[in-house]
Amino acid sequence: MKSRLLRMALTWIAPFVIGYIVNKIEERTNKNKVKKTIKA
Repeated sequence: MKSRLLRMALTWIAPFVIGYIVNKIEERTNKNKVKKTIKA
C-alpha cells in the first residue's frame, strides 16, 4: 500500500514540480534576453 500511495503522490506532485522548474528556467532566460536587448 505504501508504494502505491507514494506512486500516486509522485504522479500528482511531479507535474507541479516540473512546471515550477520550467517557469524558473524561463524567467532566467527571459531576464538574460532583456539584459542583452538593453545592452544592444
